[in-house]
Amino acid sequence: MEFFGKLTHKLDTETIDTKTGPKAKMTFVVLQPGQWGKSLAFETMNASVITFMADTSIGTELKILGDATSREHNGRWYTSAYAGMVEISKSEPAKDISYAKPEGNHAASPPPPVSGNPAEDLPF
Repeated sequence: MEFFGKLTHKLDTETIDTKTGPKAKMTFVVLQPGQWGKSLAFETMNASVITFMADTSIGTELKILGDATSREHNGRWYTSAYAGMVEISKSEPAKDISYAKPEGNHAASPPPPVSGNPAEDLPF
């Protein structure tokens, strides 16, 4: 699957023990484009991706080729996203895609005035 987004966080590289010996693991977070962009944390154990991400600065637009998987444990579901390949996004995001929150006053309208008769205040 392809994911696009702006790099927002890079966590420190961890060393984990595996059956084949110690391996490096890195987690990074991208903000996906959209009116209400969603953050997605990716894990990778790919040495070339870890090296690439170490040299990539926060705010860089990325294209991530990876996979997402869910698993169940004791009745609860957990989802992980894995990055197999990462590159700088060469295409400009569409003009209608924004990483910012919408502008303007989006507050709820004030409630209608309360009348003196409690029977008239019912919402139904």
